[in-house]
Amino acid sequence: ICKFGYLSTSEVETVVNRTVSNGIPFDVAWVDINYANGSKDFTLNKTSFGGLPAYADYLHSQNMKLIVIVDPGIAVDYEVFERGLQQGASFIEWASSELVPNDVNGKYPLTNNTNLMLGAVWPLVHVAFPDFLDPTGNTTKWWINEFTAFHQQNLILPTLDNIEIFGYAYSPNIATAKLNGNPVQILSSSYSPFTQVLNISSPALIDLNKNRPNWILTWNNVGVANEKDGIVGDKTGNADS
Repeated sequence: ICKFGYLSTSEVETVVNRTVSNGIPFDVAWVDINYANGSKDFTLNKTSFGGLPAYADYLHSQNMKLIVIVDPGIAVDYEVFERGLQQGASFIEWASSELVPNDVNGKYPLTNNTNLMLGAVWPLVHVAFPDFLDPTGNTTKWWINEFTAFHQQNLILPTLDNIEIFGYAYSPNIATAKLNGNPVQILSSSYSPFTQVLNISSPALIDLNKNRPNWILTWNNVGVANEKDGIVGDKTGNADS
């Protein structure tokens, strides 16, 4: 379900709850550009939509998704555009400097004396349009970097409470467990040599907000000299032995 003109996170909740209560099936809530600060990509209006990251977590717990619109028109007066220039991203340009409306480009320090083709969309200032056909790949890399930074800045990640490992062939001594090199208390663990399943449980064992981008949980094994084992995980909760 998508709606332009949301004024706050609470209004998004109201629309979602009303739709669900009326038995209308849907699994994705879309939020238009209103969530952004001044309609600028990769920003969040924290006054009206500061609760949006937490609400995204709630929707995930209900097996639903939240999508926020991102328009490919970048305001030319803030850090996202400046980072694009610094990272070698390309933007659509006029074919000749003779065609450039200098009265427009000259308004902004970052576009003055350039051939960039500026337009007017949602932000109150002019925007530049990323050239995703850029053969160097710099534009795509910058675009991905902005998505990653925006996601990490605003996302409230859950805690990891349970880890289950299959095909584990040793007898672990969980009392020796360390998280990122520091001793950590595991409240519950079980291991079966027959099924070779190791289960580790402890409330808020790994806070993915603090332990990112990576975390390492290690322990010693019983009866194996100098043997240390463990897993390496990332902020998504994914882990590898």
